[in-house]
Amino acid sequence: MNLFEKPTTLFQQKVNDLVKGKNTNDHTNKAIETLIKLQWVKKFNSDSEKANNLIELQNYLGLEKFVELINFSGGKTLVIPTKEDFKETILLALCYYYRNSENKTWEEIKSILKDSEFPTMRYKSKLKKLQTFLESLMTSVIGTLNLSSLEESSENKSIEQEEREEEEELDQ
Repeated sequence: MNLFEKPTTLFQQKVNDLVKGKNTNDHTNKAIETLIKLQWVKKFNSDSEKANNLIELQNYLGLEKFVELINFSGGKTLVIPTKEDFKETILLALCYYYRNSENKTWEEIKSILKDSEFPTMRYKSKLKKLQTFLESLMTSVIGTLNLSSLEESSENKSIEQEEREEEEELDQ
């Protein structure tokens, strides 16, 4: 039995090699996983909520996906949106798409969302803020592109100018 089904690092392979023996079985892996969880409790003794969150996350993801998350986050604090924030973000994205890509009215959007009490005014305001943000982002990107173009253009002019000066020198 392997602790990691598909080891992606030398460390994971080493762990698998260590637990792979005549006397190892599924109980061995469960015992090791439980000891890992108990280590979280010990490590975050003063903050049992952190320990519980890590244990729940490890249970939910499984050890391999949990390790992938650790590799991704590298000890950083991750902020996970609430269900309500996530729902609002999805609805805002849908509203933006239907208003700007398909030119739907708010009444049509309400119908598409199958929500006759959809808070149109609230989402109109959020949509304006999103639009302002996107315009600002585009302005920034275009500004960066224009700077790059200007720099390339001036570099090309400098090269062309140097070539002309060299040609003039050769002609003299």
